[in-house]
Amino acid sequence: MNECSFILSGLRAPLRETLHIQNPVETARAGIGRILTARGITHGFAGHPATSGLFFNPQPPSNYREWLNSDYEFYDAVAEELHEPGILVEPDSREPWFLGAAHDMKCVEETLDKFAGAVDITMAKSPQERGKVKTSYVQ
Repeated sequence: MNECSFILSGLRAPLRETLHIQNPVETARAGIGRILTARGITHGFAGHPATSGLFFNPQPPSNYREWLNSDYEFYDAVAEELHEPGILVEPDSREPWFLGAAHDMKCVEETLDKFAGAVDITMAKSPQERGKVKTSYVQ
């Protein structure tokens, strides 16, 4: 980390916002949320934004039974679609996604574009084509 990065990373959020400094980790999680909300897909996040879990349920599960009631099949289908364009996410929805210092804003923007495409492809498929899905998001 260079000296400027170190200094800027220590700034409090209101000052970062005033200086228009974007945080890639926060931007990624917020962007995923906006993409899913715009498509009417119920979702929730667990954990720190840098190691965030994504669930297709209003609240992240706190036990295995709650996870079984989430739409993990939709997660599985989206994760599979993300692998083709080179976005490697954990195929198991119980595991977090990792963002690190190497993920800059350009990387986050590319990831969000590919995530939106993967969600759209998944939604366009019939439940039989994408696997056993509890809730159909195709209208």
